[in-house]
Formats: sequence, structure tokens, C-alpha cells
Amino acid sequence: MHVAGPMMVQRILSLIVAPLLIALLLQSIGDVGTRDSIAYWSAVQAFLAGDNPYDLDTLRKIQLTAYPLREKPQLFLNPPWVLPLLVPIFRWNFATSSFLLLSINISCTLVALQRLGKLVAPLPPRYLVLVGGFFPILSCWYFGQLSCFLLIGSLLSLEWIVHNFRPWWKVALALALFSSKPQTPYLLVIALLVAIARRPCSTDVFKTAALALVPVSFLAYHNEMLGWWFSSFAHSTQWATSSLPSLAYSLLCSYNQPFLIFIPAFIIAILVLAFDRGKISAHRFITYMVISSLTAPYAWIFDFSPLMIITYMVMAIAVYESLSPLRRAAYVVAVAALCVPFEALFTNNLQAYALHPIIVAALLIATRRELCDFIKKTEPQRAPFSNGCTTER
Repeated sequence: MHVAGPMMVQRILSLIVAPLLIALLLQSIGDVGTRDSIAYWSAVQAFLAGDNPYDLDTLRKIQLTAYPLREKPQLFLNPPWVLPLLVPIFRWNFATSSFLLLSINISCTLVALQRLGKLVAPLPPRYLVLVGGFFPILSCWYFGQLSCFLLIGSLLSLEWIVHNFRPWWKVALALALFSSKPQTPYLLVIALLVAIARRPCSTDVFKTAALALVPVSFLAYHNEMLGWWFSSFAHSTQWATSSLPSLAYSLLCSYNQPFLIFIPAFIIAILVLAFDRGKISAHRFITYMVISSLTAPYAWIFDFSPLMIITYMVMAIAVYESLSPLRRAAYVVAVAALCVPFEALFTNNLQAYALHPIIVAALLIATRRELCDFIKKTEPQRAPFSNGCTTER
């Protein structure tokens, strides 16, 4: 009991009090966490009032109450089943709601760093700060986005795989978090669903399926929202985002047929369904994480937040493996580069942020052998890490 008490106090301070204080400091310095969160806030306000949360005029009227000089409304582009989950955060006035989301995003980041320390190995503070400075994470804080939920979903999925596909609720919660932005982690969703379907324990499959009935039942009462969401999201695919398909499409074509940016994701998904067959390992999962980010038809810089898991692992390899000084320095420099806002340095185009998943993909390829060896040495009982991992050159 003497040990549990101080540990509980430390967790409360680090995961609740610290995020609140950091959020208070950031919002006192500048307008942090409000740019996109106003879309969630106005959508929840419209939903609670019984109005259409995807209607531009409705959103404009609500957003003008918070920003009277605002010219264009911020669209709500997330699936309708996310709304009930957002109500506890955004039912308040806008200032309080944006502060709560910023605090939650900071807390999610700290939770991820803490759990990665237990899953892989704890990093020294200077490297921990470097990984926590991963620019997609900071942009998620700044814009007031939900992409830190994708980070937690990825981490829960990884833990589920590492611990021999237990407990079931971790993967179920991960899928729920992924459903807030399904277009970005699409490959993770497919791979996890196939893995669940192939698990020998039918009880876990049933429990996960039962949880999936929650959004289905919500849509049964609000079926008109699905059409509204499709219409709103289809309009947004005409924007040039930070995804590689969007970048390639904008260079080669016009946006008369924006559905073409979904073709790479469709092909990748078919290949995974054909060849993976639920035989997912931890290394394969983080590989899917990178592929999903690289081929996502629609992604902004903050949607690459889950890739922080890989940068953490790369730093753990650099710190704990017997690497040459040159390779260790190269890994540190590469992770440091991921803390840089490329748009501000090179261009005024948001598509410059597509460099982030490219760098992470290169890091994953460069460290594949060390990653597998490192995990085997730190947690040799975790059989899933050895699946698909070979130390042969």
C-alpha cells in the first residue's frame, strides 16, 4: 500500500494535472487548440439542438457566437457515430470545450509515452522530449484535432498483439477510436478485423461485435446523418491534403474526379485481405501503420500522430543497442527532423507535410533488423513480435 499510494499520486499528477497546466499555459500564450475544435464544438451544439451538424448554415450561425468576425464556417467531417462520444467534451461553451480537448490531447501524448516505456523500454528524458516533439503530435495540439485518439488506438492495438491478443477490450476500443477518422488508419482497421475474425476465441469476437452495435444502433435513430456525412466528406476530398495520393493527384490531374485518390488504398486493402489472412505480428502492424499513412486518400499532418510509436522505437534502438556512433547519430538526427515544420521551411503548401511519413517509413526500413532483435531481447516471451521477424540479412 505504501508503494501504490505514491504511484497513484504520480499518475494523477502526470496524466491529469500536468496536461491541464500545460494546456492553460499554451492557451494563455496563444490561440492553441481552437482552429479545428470549433467544428466539433459547433457540430455537438447542433446535434444537441436537434439540427443537422453537417449543414454549413447551421455551423456558421453557431460558430459566429464564438467568433463574430469569422468569415467561413469550419466543416465537421467526422462520422456521425462520433458525436455522442464528443458530447462530454463539447457540450460546454467554446472556450471550455477547446481547453478540455487540448488537455485530453496532451494527456493522450503523455499516456502513449508512458505505455511505450513499459512496452519497449523507458527513454532518458532528453530523448523522451525529442519523441514527444514529433511535429504531427504538436500540430494535433495546435489545431485542436482528434488524431491523438488514433495514437492511443494504435498503441492499444499493439499491446493487444504483443500480449497474445488479450484482453479483447483493447482491440475493441482501438477500433472505436479508429472509427473517428477511418480514412487514415484504414489498413489497420482491416488488418485488425481480419485478425479478430481468425482468433480461436469466439467469445472475444462476439464481445467486439456487440460493441460495434453501438454506432449501428445510433445510426438506426439518426439514419439521415449518414447521407449528410457522405456528402460533406465527398466535398472535402477535393482539397489538396498532406497524403501522398492527394499530392500525386494534384500534380498529375485536376480534381474533377477526386475519387481516384482512393485507388491506392483500395489496392493495398485487397492485397492485405488476400495475403495477410489475420497472421498479424507487432512488426507487421507497425508496417501497416506506415503503409496506411503513406497511402491514405485523405490525411493532414496531425493524422500522422500514430507514427510517433515508430520514432519512439527508433530512439530506443539508438539508446540501448550497440550501434556505431555514426548510425546512432543518424537516427537521432532523423527523429529530430520529424520535429520540424517542413511547410514553414520549404513551401507554403500543406502537402509538404507528406515528408513526415516518408521519413518514418525510411526509419522503419533502416531499423527492421534492430527492431526485431531489440524486442526479442527485452521481452523474449512475447511470441507475436517474433512472427514475421527475421534477423537474417
